[in-house]
This record gives sequence, structure tokens and C-alpha cells, in this order.
Amino acid sequence: MRDVSARREIALRNVPPLVARVADELDKCNRCGFCQTRCPVYRVTGRESSVARGHLARLRATLSGELPLD
Repeated sequence: MRDVSARREIALRNVPPLVARVADELDKCNRCGFCQTRCPVYRVTGRESSVARGHLARLRATLSGELPLD
């Protein structure tokens, strides 16, 4: 766990403060799925990307470089 934290700290050294704050907020989500069970949009669409957890997954992928910004 400590190794992951150290890598994250190194990765966030040269990013704008707003990006670092977004990354800190993303860490608060424990991916429990509670938002999915309560989401009326998910009930209609059935798409994970429609709920907060899906949005957070896209943000995480973008911040980690797995998903391009364009």
C-alpha cells in the first residue's frame, strides 16, 4: 500500500493544484456502489457510466494516463 501511495505522490508532483485536488477527492470514493443503487438514471439506462462511480472511473483513468483527454 505504501508503494502505491509513494507512486501517486510522485505522479502528482508536477500537476496543477486543481488536478491534485480532484485526485484527492477521487480517493474518498470507496467504490461501494451505493450511488448506483440510488441513481434514477442508472435504473433507466443500466449503464455504469451514467452514475457517479462511472464518472469517477473515467476521471481516475484520465489522471492515470489510461484514458486520453482528447
